[in-house]
Amino acid sequence: MWGWWAVSKPDLSSVTDNCHSMLSPDPWADDGDGVAREYEQAVVYADYAQDTVLHDGPARLLSNGWVQIPSGRLLSPDAIHHIDPFPEDSDTSR
Repeated sequence: MWGWWAVSKPDLSSVTDNCHSMLSPDPWADDGDGVAREYEQAVVYADYAQDTVLHDGPARLLSNGWVQIPSGRLLSPDAIHHIDPFPEDSDTSR
């Protein structure tokens, strides 16, 4: 596992009930360790035409469909069209 990805679940007790309902489903909910697949290098796209890049770099696909990036942000499954993984030994320069 990537140690620099340590992300703790935030304290949502101060969030109003109205805002809290927008956070479901809970992106921290998981089965077991919660990581379905880890990518050392990948491009996450928001559209089929590959015009909108949401992230380029290491990423984790969680078992609940959310994608975690190194900053700790989570990308919603609704926002992602597809992920293009790159093998570690390939040249990813464009």
